[in-house]
Amino acid sequence: MAFLAAPAADAYGNVSGTEGPSACGSLGYAMPDAARADQVMVITNHLVPYPLTPASISQTQVDYVVEVPNIGDPEGIVSGTTRVTGIRWGS
Repeated sequence: MAFLAAPAADAYGNVSGTEGPSACGSLGYAMPDAARADQVMVITNHLVPYPLTPASISQTQVDYVVEVPNIGDPEGIVSGTTRVTGIRWGS
């Protein structure tokens, strides 16, 4: 079973990462999970009218859609950085 956080989804399971209050961009990381899992549950905080287009993940790959108040804080996502974290490998 795959559990996918989705910034926007419709009730049928079409999913996008570019809409909604928690928009994060591409959902490319989730596409293989949606394609290979026996069951797929989408968890969203932004349910939109059907059909959501364009969709990163199609309703044909989604079994369940669950709406929750909040899927996360986009301010906590770091992107575009390669700053050193202080971890030393091989010492």
